[in-house]
Amino acid sequence: MTLVNRGRDGARFAEFVGQLRAGERFDAIVVVGGGNDVICLTARDALQEAVRNTARLRFTEVGFAGNGRADHPSS
Repeated sequence: MTLVNRGRDGARFAEFVGQLRAGERFDAIVVVGGGNDVICLTARDALQEAVRNTARLRFTEVGFAGNGRADHPSS
């Protein structure tokens, strides 16, 4: 197995699709993101659309990881 980190400091979720398409084909991806969108106050609708666009990429496995729900009262 080969692990490749396509992440870029400061990237927002909408940039993930371009980062993934810029590289080679992957069997699986794990997306850890959204923190910069929260800090930069990305509109909720725009963030939801960016997540959907990333999820639409055709990979065998796509996993999303985050550090909690930004809209949850305990966050």
